[in-house]
Amino acid sequence: MIRNDNRDDTLLFEHASAWVARLDAPDCSAEERQSFEDWLAEDPAHVSAWVQAEKLHQRSAGLASDPW
Repeated sequence: MIRNDNRDDTLLFEHASAWVARLDAPDCSAEERQSFEDWLAEDPAHVSAWVQAEKLHQRSAGLASDPW
């Protein structure tokens, strides 16, 4: 049997990244925030993926002022 762990991890990271972007949007609603909390609670892998996506978001935001 062929395992698709890498594909699954990639899709999960993409989903988590979408949440990071949505939660950072000024028009993110309370309902969306609750949906995010529900998504996080569904699976510990969601939490791990979100932490990775949030770290990447924070690091890339820090590069915004880097002239290089």
